[in-house]
Amino acid sequence: MQNFDVFFKIHFDSKEISDDELNLYTAEHIKRLAAVPRFSTITASLLAAHSAYFGAIADEATNAAIQKGFTHSMETAKDAFFKTAGRHEGAIRSKFGEMSPEYLRFFPAGLTEYREATMENIDQKLTRLAQAFADLGSRLDPEVVADFTAASVAGAPPRGVIPAFQSARAAQLVAKGANIASKSPSATTREALEIECQKVLLTVALDSLAKTPAEVTELRRLFPQHLLEDRQSTPEAAPPTNPAT
Repeated sequence: MQNFDVFFKIHFDSKEISDDELNLYTAEHIKRLAAVPRFSTITASLLAAHSAYFGAIADEATNAAIQKGFTHSMETAKDAFFKTAGRHEGAIRSKFGEMSPEYLRFFPAGLTEYREATMENIDQKLTRLAQAFADLGSRLDPEVVADFTAASVAGAPPRGVIPAFQSARAAQLVAKGANIASKSPSATTREALEIECQKVLLTVALDSLAKTPAEVTELRRLFPQHLLEDRQSTPEAAPPTNPAT
């Protein structure tokens, strides 16, 4: 009989996992996750929890890899947005008419406005575009609207390029802030980090359901389990269990 209980406990809530081990594990885990654009949001949450407990990651190579990963995720999301906007701008123009008030809600200055946007003003432009779809999307092809605005199902990355771009940008900002974070070690911040580790585990497991065996193998590599020495979560009152030989 399968033991479903394993899905309902936090595997990182164990006195057998020392702070040093958890620090090494989560820093390496974040570095690996940051290289996968669709996990940018959960990676940012994990990084924030790690920084709250341990402070900024001191290792320069690890820090550089994390920053590079978040930047790659943001650039990937930005490219996807531009491609989607370029693909569907014509349909929106055809539906409402060029220079019509409705069309200008989406593209006040055509595609150029988005291509020339800076990281300082892109959030405002994306918010305005999302509102245009909210107000006028019922008059457009549902697939066009979904390509821009569809949110994620529970635990999955967003389909729409607007929320994906916004999530990747927010994650990048979290990563930059984590560089100067001060540690605040306490039972509360440790518990929060353990919970974020568990959320990542379950989210990636959910993502793996539609993947090939080779893709699942790649997803498993996101978890540096060797840094925890195959430790298992143990009930508070239970004595440590010796590893099997």
